[in-house]
Amino acid sequence: MTLRKKTVLIVVLGILVLVTALYVSRESRVIGEITGAEWNILTIEETEYRQINGLDFTIADKGKYLGKAKYNESAVRLYSVKGDTEDKYIYAFWDWEGFFYVLNE
Repeated sequence: MTLRKKTVLIVVLGILVLVTALYVSRESRVIGEITGAEWNILTIEETEYRQINGLDFTIADKGKYLGKAKYNESAVRLYSVKGDTEDKYIYAFWDWEGFFYVLNE
């Protein structure tokens, strides 16, 4: 194997390791906890959100990935909500279900 091929192989492997590490870091980041029998309270750091139904938002309004919240042994993926300039709402996605939380003021 020539020096050029070895260099390319090392660079490609380095990039793959870096991308994998970033993905694992992102996916394992737990930023909150869900409590309540009906998953009705979401706590992120010291900020509390409550589950709300009947909003005009849908899954199409799912924004940027924020991290995960734990509920016992389950993990719920959390997203910002598009169009929410005040960061008042959070979209939670678990398995095939999604639900919204609103800032508890």
